[in-house]
Amino acid sequence: MLKRERRGIPHAFVVITIIVGSVWHLWQVQYAHVTPQRTGGELAALSGDLIFHTGTPIEQANGAELLGIVVYSSDTPELSTVLSSDENLFISGAALSPDRSRAAVASNIFGGETATVQVVTLSTGERTVIDEGVSVLFGTPIWSADGSTFVYTRATLDPNADGDDALTAITEEHMVKVSAVSGSRVDRGEGTPVALSPDGKAILSRTINGTLVFQDQEGVITDLEGTDTTEILMCAQSLDGSRLILIQGGKAALYTIDWGTLTLGEGVSMGDGYTSATFDQSDAMALLRTDGSVDVFHIENETPVFASTYRLTMDVTAQTTTLLDWINPQ
Repeated sequence: MLKRERRGIPHAFVVITIIVGSVWHLWQVQYAHVTPQRTGGELAALSGDLIFHTGTPIEQANGAELLGIVVYSSDTPELSTVLSSDENLFISGAALSPDRSRAAVASNIFGGETATVQVVTLSTGERTVIDEGVSVLFGTPIWSADGSTFVYTRATLDPNADGDDALTAITEEHMVKVSAVSGSRVDRGEGTPVALSPDGKAILSRTINGTLVFQDQEGVITDLEGTDTTEILMCAQSLDGSRLILIQGGKAALYTIDWGTLTLGEGVSMGDGYTSATFDQSDAMALLRTDGSVDVFHIENETPVFASTYRLTMDVTAQTTTLLDWINPQ
């Protein structure tokens, strides 16, 4: 039986949206600026790499189309990996494992088709189906820092809903935790995961009723009071699991997480106008704006300090996309 405690937090960011697909517009002949739509683009990386994934085909300058994710490694910027979507792997959300060898991919297909969660080995392309279902919506997975587990949302949709209501007619949301070694699944109860402890045992999540809660390994739930569910929330977790960026209504704030006491520290503002964020290997933070530019922050004395603004570009002159590069317009 789940036990429940209550605890307050200074600021609250509540509503989690499940990203169904990210639409990126590419333009110019030699270089193509990655410019997301306000309702589409997503910058995501729990591994320290940057993952850009597209939910619709992108026409490149050479006439070819790219549909999938591009993995840009800040360790080896001369090499990027393209994991293409196909009829068996429509990429709705993806997250790299901490060792960057695998991607956990949510594939949401509507109209009575089967949605899946798969683990893809990047070096070989081997795929393992972890979960599947019809009239379900899978959230983007979140990996633990030690790479032992990942967690995602399995939302059940009303099969009778159609049109614009089809994606919001959710009858229940459950968190599913997966062993990265055995592939075994465990239901962790209702909610949408926001962050995962380094060992994968505790989860910070949002319930279907909009409450932000911690849940430990034994199932003890700690409610965080004062939450506000009026606006959309995007989130990004540092590689060691100790920091969290929450974005609500375009406003970003940095929080610290104490997984020992299951507490969330007071948020520090990082500014406005952001759609998503990520951390790199050194805990630098990259926040994506609606115009496609990226603001980079560093941590100084536990405070986020703005460093510079970049624009992401992709070389599409070759037959295949081989490189994502950082271009600083300043």
